[in-house]
Amino acid sequence: MMIRFFAAILVAAFGASTAAAQMAGGSKGGAGAFAGITKVDVAQLNRALEARGLPTFAETAFTYGLGGHVRLGRFLVGGSGQRLRAAADDGDAFRGRLAGGHGMLDVGYAIHESVGWTFAPLAGVGIGRVDLKIDPRDPGRFEDVLDNPRQGTRLDATSAFVHGGLDVQRRVRVGEGTFSLSLRVGGQTDLGGTSWRSGAADLDGGPAAGFAGAYVRLGVSRSIGRRRDALLPAFAPVLMWLPR
Repeated sequence: MMIRFFAAILVAAFGASTAAAQMAGGSKGGAGAFAGITKVDVAQLNRALEARGLPTFAETAFTYGLGGHVRLGRFLVGGSGQRLRAAADDGDAFRGRLAGGHGMLDVGYAIHESVGWTFAPLAGVGIGRVDLKIDPRDPGRFEDVLDNPRQGTRLDATSAFVHGGLDVQRRVRVGEGTFSLSLRVGGQTDLGGTSWRSGAADLDGGPAAGFAGAYVRLGVSRSIGRRRDALLPAFAPVLMWLPR
């Protein structure tokens, strides 16, 4: 399923540009897909889970998503949305799942640009959600679940963060289009606290759980010849992670 999703967003991103793309000078933006790894701040959450004999989670998560940017001279203004999944250390009685994702807005400046390369430091803000799911390994029969509907636990935590890093792009011409292979490395830190919810109810006293630490991601994108064509892929992926 993940492979099909990644293929779909690649096709969508590559199809976003209908104008003829130029090399560095003529590009007004870009859209594409990426995958990578990021640190997640789950140390306090893990301590609370471990104290109760529940599954704990890795502090490094796999991420994948899509995004884009608009060029304004040497400035790059963009956004991205990505999903994440962290590995769980399940126990004998329970199994856990930690997923979610976040949206990021950022502004970069191309400090070096040639025909084939762009180096741009960037900074921005983001907001995301961590979804925690814990279920018994043996829930029993159908009627057992109805008799005890609270067998599983489903919580989500929302938090904001700031981030900064360096984006390196290598442009290549493929047929009539220009594509970029990119490497982005950076760091992020929590901005404020963590808001926990169980369904529609707010929960007080929850541990910190969010996005803090280093991230690395690799991407591929297609240059876009008109700024207005780059707006949707640049900012739409962020919307799905705004607070509900």
